[in-house]
Amino acid sequence: MIKDLKLLPLVLLLAACATAGAATPAAQSGPESAVQLMARQVNQAVPGRNLYQLADDLKLRPPRSITRVVRTTSPNYLVGHQDKFYVLSEDQNKYFLMTATIRAETPHLYLYVQNGLSYPLSALQQAVKTFEQHTYPTDRKFFGSEWTPGVDGDPHVVCLLGNLRSANPAGFFSSEDEYPRAVNPWSNQREMFYINSATEARVTSTGVRVSACASGPVFSTDSAPVQRDMKSRTLDPLPRAGSPVTRHFH
Repeated sequence: MIKDLKLLPLVLLLAACATAGAATPAAQSGPESAVQLMARQVNQAVPGRNLYQLADDLKLRPPRSITRVVRTTSPNYLVGHQDKFYVLSEDQNKYFLMTATIRAETPHLYLYVQNGLSYPLSALQQAVKTFEQHTYPTDRKFFGSEWTPGVDGDPHVVCLLGNLRSANPAGFFSSEDEYPRAVNPWSNQREMFYINSATEARVTSTGVRVSACASGPVFSTDSAPVQRDMKSRTLDPLPRAGSPVTRHFH
């Protein structure tokens, strides 16, 4: 009951508006509303994230073209060559540097072993032989060719065997290693996969089988790395970087 009659005209006006709103609305004309604009944009196809373009637009000053490769001539490293690699510890959520040495190789594989780890040379040579004669042609048959000579201008795929400081995965592949460091500063700038010496993936018959599983994602019909998002992480003591897109195997 309305006690103050002075409010009656206002109440009747509001009631009339409500009744009109409940009726079937007429076709709306005029500028697009914010809700309509949002609905239209949500329904539009979202283009793939181009990390080259984002790095060019947001990181480089002034923007400049980013080359897809860092080298055009293969270095053809020999057994005994040493390198440093960025490795993401999933347990600590941090990158760390691993120093490793080529202990065995084939025309299509460098097998790097973390310095300080010891494996029989015969086992390493058997592992790379199995990769070259069985794993490599099988992966190419089912997945297609890897990006070759790839970002590093080298036809060799890298297998890094070491303590990844990650308890769960026996190894992984990260597509972001195929980007130049102008795009991903923690890229190892090569086509590679990782084997975790801290798990069951040791250089035995199991190690050879695991290597075959790990190398699969390296091979695809793409001629360049897949464009994927990088989620931010806090990565100390090294500076912050993107989270690699990884494919684990156990």
